[in-house]
Amino acid sequence: MIKTLKLQLLSFFLICLVLIQTLSAEKVEQLTPKGFVNDYADMLSQQEELTLENALRDVEKNLTIEIAVVTINSLEGDTVENFANNLFEKWKIGKKNDNGLLILIAKNEREIRIEVGYGLEPIITDGRAKRIIDELMVPNFKQGNYYVGIALAINEIVSIITKKDVNQVIYVEPQNPPFWATLILILFAIGFLVIMILAIRHFGIPGGRYSPYSSYGRYRGGSSSRWGSGRGGGFGGSGFGGFGGGRSGGGGASGRW
Repeated sequence: MIKTLKLQLLSFFLICLVLIQTLSAEKVEQLTPKGFVNDYADMLSQQEELTLENALRDVEKNLTIEIAVVTINSLEGDTVENFANNLFEKWKIGKKNDNGLLILIAKNEREIRIEVGYGLEPIITDGRAKRIIDELMVPNFKQGNYYVGIALAINEIVSIITKKDVNQVIYVEPQNPPFWATLILILFAIGFLVIMILAIRHFGIPGGRYSPYSSYGRYRGGSSSRWGSGRGGGFGGSGFGGFGGGRSGGGGASGRW
């Protein structure tokens, strides 16, 4: 009797486990785009998702280029390259001239894929896509800064396409330096100040005048841009009507964090 009860409980547990995995799994055929940003893995806050969505709508409006950002919980045994290619083909990201690009992020496997449409392959080459992942996305993802990594990647992609430094496609707050870097800077400033005081006491003040003031150029918080600030806001009342029929031949790059 006890043995039978244990088997029943074990069977029930296994069935529940399978159901949970099935419900949480993202299959390509089950995914339908609700916008340019589809955060199925909940890696972004609502405001971050809104900011990215608005920015990518601006990119599509100004450049007619469709960039999709998709996060999923798991690849469920598939490769990130195959999943991205199948999703790209199903959603048909890009216009008829195949100028689409997909940024796919698999949370559990900690994998990233930039899938590039046929029309953008000569511009966003495999090497450039790999550099974007390794230099901009991976370092931020390792620190849990998913939004920053994605935003910097989009900024770089648009900069490459337009051949302009468009820092404000998506505004990214400057990151605070580590404590040790701040400490070194403070010690350096104190040392410099001590040397200046000792020099003045020893050599005197040239011309009998000393002013601690000097003129500095005015810092502008980022370059000017026709894209707007990318800080969020409404969608202007326009809904998402789907992508425009683009294709991908498997170009792009992958990485892990």
